[in-house]
Amino acid sequence: MNKRKLIILSGAGDPENEKYKIVYNLIIHFAETLNYGEIIIQGWVGQASNAEKGFLNMSEATESATSLFKKHEENEIGYDVICRSFGTGVFLNMCQKLELKKIGFASLWGMPTYTTFYELFKEKLVETIVSSRNKGVNFNESFFDSVIPFDLLLNRFNQNFRVNIVNGSDDIYSPLAFHHFLKKSFKNRNLKFSLIDGLHHEVTEYQQEYLEKLFCK
Repeated sequence: MNKRKLIILSGAGDPENEKYKIVYNLIIHFAETLNYGEIIIQGWVGQASNAEKGFLNMSEATESATSLFKKHEENEIGYDVICRSFGTGVFLNMCQKLELKKIGFASLWGMPTYTTFYELFKEKLVETIVSSRNKGVNFNESFFDSVIPFDLLLNRFNQNFRVNIVNGSDDIYSPLAFHHFLKKSFKNRNLKFSLIDGLHHEVTEYQQEYLEKLFCK
């Protein structure tokens, strides 16, 4: 019997970077206890572990995600999706271009605000470029112009599958006020909002509620 797949769309930081590897391993190990048949982590151009050199931007990442999901939509095996940070916007943008029928659920963790992107990639661009090298990712000045506000993408979401929007109360990139705004503003019956007290943007230690919310069907 074929088992479902899990597709993880990475955030901006390279999932193979030491800073983030523990974040993804936590998700992977929990997924293994749920007997997923295959676990796929999708990275992006601009990340050090990606064979293609270049700079991260949402347009290219969306093209990569669209190609990935087209392939899995053509397969008879169903799949579930977990997205982190930057990957949440890539997923929602991709959903404007491709109808997903084989998906079970999608979980979006740590959806950043447009203000966050403006501060990091406009006001503090040089500092961000330098600091991001330690996270295994290359940016340039084109990144900000490629970003579509994630709440706008969420507002346009109209597909018929469950989307878990999960936040930590101490996430500086996806602050508490933003979570409350999203929950109050978007009443689509397929959107389920969850807030977990005390968690930051990168979750590196086992936390049962966090993992259960990510894998909520």
